Amino acid sequence: MDELKELVGVVSKQKVKKIEIIGQDKMESKINQFYNLLIEQKIETDDDALTFLYKNKSPKSIQSLKKLKQRLKSKLLNTIYFFDLNNSYNSKTEIAFYECYKNWTTLKILALKGTLRITSYKLAERTLNIALKYEFTDIATLLARELILYHSVATGDLAKFNKYNSILEEQTNLFNAELIAEKYFASLTIQITNLRGSNKDELIERCDSYIEHLNELKKQYNSYRFYRHSYYVLSLSYEVKGDYQNIINLSEEAISYFESKSFSTPEAIFSVKLQIIIAKIPLKQYSDAILLSEENMNILNRNHYNWFVNQYYYIILCIHAKEYTKAFELTNLVKSQKSFKTLYNHLKQNFLVFDAYLNFLNERNKINSDLEVKSFRIYKFLNDVPNFTKDKAGLNIAILIVHTLFLLHLKKYNQIIDRVESLNQYCYRYLRKDDTFRSNCFIKMLLQIPKADFNRIRTERYAEKFVDKLNSVPLSVSTQSAEVEFFPYEDLWEITLEMLD
Repeated sequence: MDELKELVGVVSKQKVKKIEIIGQDKMESKINQFYNLLIEQKIETDDDALTFLYKNKSPKSIQSLKKLKQRLKSKLLNTIYFFDLNNSYNSKTEIAFYECYKNWTTLKILALKGTLRITSYKLAERTLNIALKYEFTDIATLLARELILYHSVATGDLAKFNKYNSILEEQTNLFNAELIAEKYFASLTIQITNLRGSNKDELIERCDSYIEHLNELKKQYNSYRFYRHSYYVLSLSYEVKGDYQNIINLSEEAISYFESKSFSTPEAIFSVKLQIIIAKIPLKQYSDAILLSEENMNILNRNHYNWFVNQYYYIILCIHAKEYTKAFELTNLVKSQKSFKTLYNHLKQNFLVFDAYLNFLNERNKINSDLEVKSFRIYKFLNDVPNFTKDKAGLNIAILIVHTLFLLHLKKYNQIIDRVESLNQYCYRYLRKDDTFRSNCFIKMLLQIPKADFNRIRTERYAEKFVDKLNSVPLSVSTQSAEVEFFPYEDLWEITLEMLD
């Protein structure tokens, strides 16, 4: 069902009123009913679909739903070819990208039929010019290849054969350089995700090796995509080394580069600005980062995925800056968007975790907002975020902590005592690696509370050694650590101790 909801979200955002105009059949009314129910977000699961569409859950209905889902998926995918991207939300670069790939598909279909050679040639030539203008190296390589074959077989035009042969050689070399930069970026990203803080020296050595190779390639190649992935590699290298000021310097250079291009690059500029925002958090340059976040917020379409990504880091920034009321209002703004339910589960559940912490702060009178919000229920929240139960060293840590904090706020001391052994075991099993050291310290600090009979003075004394350990390892902010510790433990500990007064 998630795949269908994702496709429906894309199609409905393009204001498509009817899916797959061609190919009406007796199932059409049922498919349109299904489509509309998904748009209205009345269907979340297969059980919901069976109830709305078939009024029962019989084996026959289950089989019918399976066929219906497949038919709807096919129609939604076909509808993508009818999108009209000529609106204010799409840049000229995005429109050109869509046109090039749609034309390429058309060319291959015509080639399959072996007809319309002149039409195919004209379309290939026009599309190649667009691809070269916007530096779509991969599609330019494919189109030059087709045009070489056309002039070698159909026209015998040596001048044009040589022209496109030269373009093919240039674009192929450039494409190979882009692939290397992209491969290095992907390789570093997955290593950073899976190493979880271990073998850091080895990772730094690998970063330096990649950068050395890319610097050699830069002497020959400098396309948009090569530069962009080279930037990501260098930025990740600085992130691993904790060199946040150089991330900012590098990112400012990258923005100048992208703004100098002859075509618009809004997605690249957004992602670079986001890196600046993230880098400014550990440097405590909050006011500058807030201004950047607000700039992004004002220029991005609220239905766009990037708007939600910007809000994610904007909220983290506000929490670090202790602007809790602003973070609370931003989280509620995100949740109020119609497209919130169609977000990827991982990002959506991040916002739900933010919501839990900020509602905890609201309960503790740390937030001064005129927003009217529903009463927060911690157990409903725990039921709504099941995906993280398998992610023992990820956001699940934040969920365990906020659950404990709510129990403390509600003075459910017996439940906290009952959780002591399981939390101890959790620390032993899952929080022993470098990147979870701070989380381990904080949970150990929480475990001193029942040990000290919920007395503040004794708790501070018992927890002192773990507080010292926590302070010995400063918080570094990255995409990964922001998920685990988006609320600095030092600030959270102050609020925790207040509950013991």
